[in-house]
Amino acid sequence: MGSPETDFRQAGASEKLAGLAHIFHLLGTDCRRNIDIILEQTRQILDGVCSLYNRIDEKRKSLIVWAGHNRPRDLETESDAGGHICWEATVREENRAVAIPDIEKTPFFHTDPHVRKYNLKAYLGFPVKLRHQVIGSLCIVDTKTREFTADDLHCIRTLAAALSLEEERLALEIELLEEKEKYRALVENANDATFIVQDGLLRFVNPKTIALSGYSWEALQDTPFIDLIHPDDRDLVLRNYIHRLKGEKQALPYSFRIFNKKREAVWLQVNGARMAGRENRPYSDVQGTSPG
Repeated sequence: MGSPETDFRQAGASEKLAGLAHIFHLLGTDCRRNIDIILEQTRQILDGVCSLYNRIDEKRKSLIVWAGHNRPRDLETESDAGGHICWEATVREENRAVAIPDIEKTPFFHTDPHVRKYNLKAYLGFPVKLRHQVIGSLCIVDTKTREFTADDLHCIRTLAAALSLEEERLALEIELLEEKEKYRALVENANDATFIVQDGLLRFVNPKTIALSGYSWEALQDTPFIDLIHPDDRDLVLRNYIHRLKGEKQALPYSFRIFNKKREAVWLQVNGARMAGRENRPYSDVQGTSPG
């Protein structure tokens, strides 16, 4: 049986690793909220005075405090990167934890303005990456000197990896949103009529569709799509619509007529595609061009 001191250290290590395992039960679907959770848990698990997530601005050569927990209220959001521990020791190291048990014994005591301002004594940090490039660092600081254990190094490495994963997810979300907005702008300004049909009803129409039909969007969304089609062309359109939803091969493009609000026949030349909607319910994305 080990000594009480050894048992205490083992218990402390177990608590840290248990806390590390528990954090993943706290994370949800909101990336920004998850980043805040990771910062809060980093401070608690590693028992620091505060935790910080600093991002590097390469163009301005500055550090930006992206997130933090229990950080000083007067901590500036942006400062010059030169001389700061996060930049000089962590970001530049790229792939390893940086543990400084006594900052006063390092050059950072003189070069990092935060050290003496906030009486910082110890530092533990690890780089945060986005698409294999270092974009910042996750760290905890303390106001007392301390020796960092192998478990501390493991924890900061794992927490920084979790933070990197949230940054990857956030970047994808932003890209998807940007692509969605680009697509919407393209569709809404297109010269072709573009509309989406699901369960026989129009779920989306662009301005060109409204102009060709003469109906408002409010009127179109309550009208079964088949009612707009010329009676002589309904079998053709329904047959192609069913083939499209089944993912079967169809002859594209093809032409059919719709009636506009004035009950005038308008010819459309159509291309279409099957897409999966919510609850995996298929819908048809159709693009039509009026020859006239």
